[in-house]
Amino acid sequence: MSESFDLMKLIGMQRICIPVALVASTLCVSPKTVYRLIRLNRLKHLRVGRTIRVPMSEVMAFMEAEQAKNWSAHGSVVPQPVPAVVPQVVETEAPPGLKGMRFKC
Repeated sequence: MSESFDLMKLIGMQRICIPVALVASTLCVSPKTVYRLIRLNRLKHLRVGRTIRVPMSEVMAFMEAEQAKNWSAHGSVVPQPVPAVVPQVVETEAPPGLKGMRFKC
């Protein structure tokens, strides 16, 4: 497991259960997708009355499993940072009335 997951265990985050709406927000999916993951038994959950709660440890484990699955599907390629493009200042001939000003191209 990763260091972040172990840290979560140390501070007791595995005991916190969050509602479906927060799980959806954490995973960047819709609540309907979270309900589907629960129905397919891909995400463990608890029922409290009529509401569904998901342990934070299960959300973290699901995210790690999905990340490992996606990386292995792409040949274990680690994403590389994209170099930043820096605009350059170029001296150009200004139209009449704007002499002496600089323009970015």
